[in-house]
Amino acid sequence: MSLHHGAELGVVVAKTEDILESLVDALAIGAAMKIPLRSRRTGHQILVRFPGSNEKEVKKFTALLLILHVCHEALTKDYIVTKRNIYYQDPGLFGSQDYVDRLVDDIAFTFGVSRDALNIVAAAKGLVAGNLTVTFKDGLMLYCDGYEKDQDSLLTGAQATFTSLASARFHTTASAGGGIIVTGKGYPDLATRQFLHYLHDSFPAVPMLAMVDYDPDGLAILTTYTSGSYSLRHEEDVTIPSLIWLGPSSQDITRIATATSAESDALQLQRPTRADRRKATSLLNRLADGISDDVKLVNVVRELQLMLFLNVKSEIQMLDEEGQLANWLDRRLCDLLGSG
Repeated sequence: MSLHHGAELGVVVAKTEDILESLVDALAIGAAMKIPLRSRRTGHQILVRFPGSNEKEVKKFTALLLILHVCHEALTKDYIVTKRNIYYQDPGLFGSQDYVDRLVDDIAFTFGVSRDALNIVAAAKGLVAGNLTVTFKDGLMLYCDGYEKDQDSLLTGAQATFTSLASARFHTTASAGGGIIVTGKGYPDLATRQFLHYLHDSFPAVPMLAMVDYDPDGLAILTTYTSGSYSLRHEEDVTIPSLIWLGPSSQDITRIATATSAESDALQLQRPTRADRRKATSLLNRLADGISDDVKLVNVVRELQLMLFLNVKSEIQMLDEEGQLANWLDRRLCDLLGSG
């Protein structure tokens, strides 16, 4: 355990016990019990009371109390619990997994610590394939073909693309050299982001590259890896600012569409839906404050604007359907890394 994590553990145990003791004291004198909670959206603190002003507040108080109890037990007895485990302790109370997820993140934000400091983690979601050996704190080792330092890391947002590349063993046959392939299966969970951040810190000379769908969600996934997410902005060690975007970009889409325009099976470009346009507008607004000194974000903003202007979007699988995903990726990696 690091000194940093040890200090956070002490803070969480102390704050949790302070809250639980205040509830016992309030109960002893017949006063309303209160649990302080900070909003991740506004940063303001509210008090969740019991008895509550309505059924919604009663549910929230009871759910928070259960999560705090589970957190305290996990910390003092030194074990890890998943958010899924917490949900199944009382599905009728929580109603949904998302409700548990939000409260866990709110508690971490209230305490001013990372979610890991609560000894609460998400169930595994991300996938990895390639030349990598992972050694866990308990000594358990996970082998993925062994590890070589002169390799690169390819991050893909789509599981279908990951499956296609991994099954073809692209991580061992690429002209640019061996590497690993990682997917967060869409929007990445905290564990996937922490894993990649740790990998980058451990091997800073190894380039990390990302391939995401050319649509608003794809570019939002890209910025989640590089800059973090708004809802979990209090979390540390979860970003990779140096991540290189491979594409596909507007230039790739235009080139392929032009090349196939005269053929009978010409590429049928997708059009952004209203939901896509709302997502793009929201992302543009969120990125507006940070683009002045970040060339990569400027490029993302430009691509979003082009996407809306040209009224086109496309999935990575478009390249695969054209039968050239591996070839396109090989060329792009060699161009960027100076190999081949």
